[in-house]
Amino acid sequence: STTLTAISRLTGNWGIGSYLFVDRDIISILIITSSAKRCSATKNFGLWRDAAAAPDKAGAVRQNRGFFKNIRDFIMDIGFIGLGNMGAPMARRLIDAGHTLVVYDTRNDAVAPLVALGARLASSPQDVADRVETVMASLPSLAVSEKVSLGEGGVIHGKRVKRLIDLSTTGSRTAIKIADALMKKNIVQIDCPVSGGVGGAAKGTLAV
Repeated sequence: STTLTAISRLTGNWGIGSYLFVDRDIISILIITSSAKRCSATKNFGLWRDAAAAPDKAGAVRQNRGFFKNIRDFIMDIGFIGLGNMGAPMARRLIDAGHTLVVYDTRNDAVAPLVALGARLASSPQDVADRVETVMASLPSLAVSEKVSLGEGGVIHGKRVKRLIDLSTTGSRTAIKIADALMKKNIVQIDCPVSGGVGGAAKGTLAV
């Protein structure tokens, strides 16, 4: 695939091993075996080339997990907070790739389309963090990011969460403040702003 070809040219940044790439139409495996870290073999599995034949893409992935028994389990439980113009298409692409999402937004109309696709609805950021180890957040302002992360009912109070990936543009001061507070609870904050706009979010072409 085009994606795999591009990755193969950059294998100097990858260690020896097997890597799995999932996009909307195809699953690819990149195997790097030489000490020079060159791509030595690839194999593609078109598990849902025909959307009409496999409308339940998450199910199609799970039914074919036997193909990947020698590769780490790639179906993840992910929390996603903030389903606005950027968050909603990012969350949808994760569902399309077969991941299980726990979602939260203050607006019912924002969560409804994703719940219809199979996402599980949470009652608060803390509820999200109680259910999953990895939480992603795409939020509109510094104040909201801080409240969702550290406030009452926030991610910091979750029982299961191990990492918070903040896709918002929070700035270094707020990111450091949140990271320092979460660290005390053994939660890693990953400051990960994205660029590329709503179109990039929908197409899966955001720069991270």
